[in-house]
Amino acid sequence: MDGGSVWNLNMIGAVEECKKLGVTDDKNIIIDIIMLSPEKVIEQPKAKDNKAWANFQAYKAIKGVYKTDNDLAEFMKAYPDLTYRYFIQPTEDLLPDWELLYPREKNSRKLVD
Repeated sequence: MDGGSVWNLNMIGAVEECKKLGVTDDKNIIIDIIMLSPEKVIEQPKAKDNKAWANFQAYKAIKGVYKTDNDLAEFMKAYPDLTYRYFIQPTEDLLPDWELLYPREKNSRKLVD
C-alpha cells in the first residue's frame, strides 16, 4: 500500500491488498510504521484529587496509550514474517490532529523539518 492515513490505518487490509496484487510470500511485504504522536507519559492523579472522576480520566489516558501499542503488537504477532523496515515516532507533538486533515505548506514544512 502506498500512501498515508491520519487515523486508524487498517494494516491487515493493506497486507491483504498486497496479496491480491500477487505477493505470495509475506517476507516480500514491507511495512513502514510512522506514528503521529509521541509516546505519552501518564501523570498519576494526586492524592487530593483521588476521586472517581480523576481516576476515570487516568484510566482512559492509560488505556489510550496501551491500546495503540497493543494493536501494533497484535498485528506483528499475527504477521511475524512481514518485513518491518522502519518504526518512526516523534519525541514531541508535531501538530494538533485536526490540522493534519487540512494540509498546508506550513504544516508540511513542520513535519519535514
